[in-house]
Amino acid sequence: MKYLFTLIVVLFFYSTNSFATHNRAGEISYKHISNNTFEITITVYNKNPFTSPTPVAYRYFLDDVKWGDGDSSRVYKTDSLNICDSIIKNEYKIRHTYPGPGRYTICWGERNRNGGICNIKNSENVAFYLQTELEFKTPQFIGYNNGVVFLNSPVTFAHVGTPYRYNSNAFDIDGDSLGYELATPMLNCGVSISQLNYTFPQGLTLNPKTGEINWTPQVCCMVNIAFWVKEYRKLINGQIIYVGKTLRDMQILVSCNTNHQPTFINIDDKCAYAGETIVQQIIASDIDANQFINLSANGAPFSNIVKNPANFITTPPSQNVTGTFTWQTSCDDIRPQFYQVVFKAIDSTRFDGSCSNNSLNDYYTWRIFLLPAPPQNVQAIQVQQHINITWQSPYSCSSSPKFKYFSIWRKIGCETESIDSCQQGMAGTNYQRIATNVSTFTYDDYNVVKGQSYSYKIVAEFNDLAPSGQPYNAFSSAPSLQACVSLKMDEPIIINVSVLKTDPAIGEIFIRWSKPNRIDFDTLLHVPPYTFEIYHGINSGSINSKISTKIFNSYHQIQQASDTSYNHLNIDTRNDKHFYQIRFFANNKNDSIGTTDVASSIYLDAIGAEKKIVLKWSETVPWVNDTFTIFKENKLTGLFDSIAITNNHLFTNWNLLNDSLYCYYIKSKGYFTAPNFNYFTYNLSEISCAIPHDTTAPCITTLSVYNDCENASTPNNDASIQNHLTWLNPNTLCNNDDVKKYYIYYSSTDSLPLIKIDSIGPATNTSFNHSYNNSVAGCYAISSIDSAGNESKLSNIVCKDNCPIYILPNTFTPNGDGKNDIFHPFLPYRYIDHIEMKIYNKWGTQIFYTEDANIGWDGTSNGKEMDASQYYYVCYVFEIRVSGIVKNKTPLTGFIELIR
Repeated sequence: MKYLFTLIVVLFFYSTNSFATHNRAGEISYKHISNNTFEITITVYNKNPFTSPTPVAYRYFLDDVKWGDGDSSRVYKTDSLNICDSIIKNEYKIRHTYPGPGRYTICWGERNRNGGICNIKNSENVAFYLQTELEFKTPQFIGYNNGVVFLNSPVTFAHVGTPYRYNSNAFDIDGDSLGYELATPMLNCGVSISQLNYTFPQGLTLNPKTGEINWTPQVCCMVNIAFWVKEYRKLINGQIIYVGKTLRDMQILVSCNTNHQPTFINIDDKCAYAGETIVQQIIASDIDANQFINLSANGAPFSNIVKNPANFITTPPSQNVTGTFTWQTSCDDIRPQFYQVVFKAIDSTRFDGSCSNNSLNDYYTWRIFLLPAPPQNVQAIQVQQHINITWQSPYSCSSSPKFKYFSIWRKIGCETESIDSCQQGMAGTNYQRIATNVSTFTYDDYNVVKGQSYSYKIVAEFNDLAPSGQPYNAFSSAPSLQACVSLKMDEPIIINVSVLKTDPAIGEIFIRWSKPNRIDFDTLLHVPPYTFEIYHGINSGSINSKISTKIFNSYHQIQQASDTSYNHLNIDTRNDKHFYQIRFFANNKNDSIGTTDVASSIYLDAIGAEKKIVLKWSETVPWVNDTFTIFKENKLTGLFDSIAITNNHLFTNWNLLNDSLYCYYIKSKGYFTAPNFNYFTYNLSEISCAIPHDTTAPCITTLSVYNDCENASTPNNDASIQNHLTWLNPNTLCNNDDVKKYYIYYSSTDSLPLIKIDSIGPATNTSFNHSYNNSVAGCYAISSIDSAGNESKLSNIVCKDNCPIYILPNTFTPNGDGKNDIFHPFLPYRYIDHIEMKIYNKWGTQIFYTEDANIGWDGTSNGKEMDASQYYYVCYVFEIRVSGIVKNKTPLTGFIELIR
């Protein structure tokens, strides 16, 4: 008897469609289990059948859930939770195995939503559908993907005229980045409700990064909206790929009661280093004295995906509620994306804080950026002629499975730094990465020069790994504090390489170098006499040509010298770039102290173009050039005037006259950053000249092609039919065009590339006649050529087709009188490549076959004369067309009367 009662109850709640107007909101989520198997969860928020005043269907299973691979299943309910007086949450779970990687659209729905939704017409008669897209890519390279889960209910409360704020708090366990996009609720799989039946709530917005929804409702009623949450994964090469999306259908219950919404006191997003304890106080209040606020929080920090889940302790429900968020973070919790915590305040007249249809809620979104801690205790010292950088071992997050290696970042110069606790990595800063994949706690930088100071920072690098070991979702730690160092100044440093005279034979360059620093130079270790040797090289060649020697008998003599410089004479400074190096010796050259870094002259290249000259220059120097002044020759005075200052190595001088010579040189201003080495260095390039010339192609003309082929209804001489090309003269179309001639381009079919077949001029000659092998099938284009040889882009391409004619007679007389003895088509036929012709006798026996378009049947078969009679033929004609040799699908058929 008890069993019978249960069955009756089940049938009551499930059996009839008239009870099915109950679906409020929901979504479909999934997680990877193993190999190609995923667990899919369908979450549906319904009217509560146990508290509803009218009968409501209660689903113990969902039928026809489509997996996107052609299969579908029945899915049974696995959990149920009472959310509010009128809301119940039902979950249906099942595992499904896919045939392999692919994009699969999972969807489920049934005939009815709940009634009374004001922005969906006749909502109780509109279908309710949920959908998600499982992007199952090749896991060996990017890993498996889990769909997003939503931590907040999609059925919420709002009040007319009161700002409404909500966050679904979507969470991705893989650490993929999420993007949010508003959508229209679904009517079927892949089909949205039409605009005729759905009205989007005016003024409602969705933050595409955080998913926060803001809106001020104007009418009290139920409103349904939908939005997509899209997942993106970052590959190691920086490429961002799409890995799935989920649709959430949600319902907002807008009331007209006098209740006021609870509010939060704003707090800032938090940046923290792994290992820190994050403590944050949250305060919510309500101006209604009789309200009891229930304050709660959810988000990934509360889940078991973190090592030490956070806790949130609140004061008892009251008009003003305070909560304290506490989370002891660890290196196991680091991820490329922020953690999102959503605080929810819901008011109620009940002390237990439970909700009702008169409740109002507010959501506050708080983001936590948990960064891997920076490497500590970074030190940089000079070792011989390089710099050695070290940092603390072990690194605090080296135990994380996501930790991979260190990267080394450097910039020239030292400065007071400000610490940004939210900074992640060094990309986009004025530091340059000089090394990566460093697995030790030390690095030697050999690419340094004397006279400069260097700042170093260390960054720890992290990523996830696909099953094949392919990294993805890479991210960086906070950068270390800088370590700054400069090399000792115990050797000379080249401080000038400046072109004094530009000439291919008697050019001159000034070279100057610094004196060894008296504090750094050890005269006891390095005894006199002291020798400076100047070495020279040209362009990219070796610097092994000694050009001068300077000898000093004491260190004091070096310091008292008026200058340490050299003028390099009688060299080609017009065409060559010159490199220099100073080699420093002591003790009659028995003690090699060191060599300077290489320094070159500035080599300027001037390139003429259309009414402009482009200047490009380069130099190899141990100092930092921060600005370049461009000098241009004044044709009236013969002097060079400054026309611009730039910090680039490229400059364009515009609005010049074509075919006129212009000359330039560059003056650089550079500096050193080492302490007590406050040299500013100014150097000149050679003088470089160029002539602007016309490089602008003429404008594109328009081509027309016609022929008499269509009007030639009877056979005639093919050669008399030609394509007549005409086009517009660009000189009359565009300003300043100086077209002199044209190139004619042609291809015999529309599948072959165009080739140049002729050129004609002058510009006023705008017509051309053409045929090829007595065929007018082909494609044409025209280009224009100006006086400087610039060719325009091709005109429009025009293709013309042949007009084949092939007509057969119906009688012939092979009697040997020399008249009409041979059966052939009426001559001349036109544009025929070949035929396939079969002739049959009256009994259906084939007596003749040919592929020759001339046919040439003499009335015999195998040497035997055929009787005077009627013969039947079938003839397929292969025509010469612009698309190639084309078989006419309709054969020629008929009877031939053979008369003897």
